Amino acid sequence: MSGETRVLVLALGNPEAGDDGVGSQMARELLARDDSRMRVVDLASRGPSALLDELEEGAGLILVDAVTGPGLVPGEVVDVDWRDPARPGLAGGAAISSHAMSVGEQLGLADRLGILPGRVRIVGVALGSAKLGDAMSPAVRDAVPEATSRVLEWVARWSGA
Repeated sequence: MSGETRVLVLALGNPEAGDDGVGSQMARELLARDDSRMRVVDLASRGPSALLDELEEGAGLILVDAVTGPGLVPGEVVDVDWRDPARPGLAGGAAISSHAMSVGEQLGLADRLGILPGRVRIVGVALGSAKLGDAMSPAVRDAVPEATSRVLEWVARWSGA
């Protein structure tokens, strides 16, 4: 299948930091499916600053990651359209270089540069603990199948399957 119809799935997070590794866990499950409708890239070893390097023409972009926000319970699956004005904001600090830009800042930059795909979703799992050396919590681990299923639903919708 050509890159023009395939969905790019970018996994973010740190698998060595408890619940923050949920993106990598989802990437492993998606890669095991060997589905030509999507290209799955785990950015864990390169960090979120590599997000811009991976963008490509295609059916859309899905970011998978651990998320946090007011009212979210650890293990809760979040599925939002990046362009929805009602979506929660993505936290970010004051970046002094593109290597320190938050995911939200990188998506905004990609949009301004005209390289962000027309369809962008964030599918995440609310985290509990993200301390180095921690194991993933049972609530987050148990949410991985549902979150992965959501990604596959978007891939099917966007690829016309």
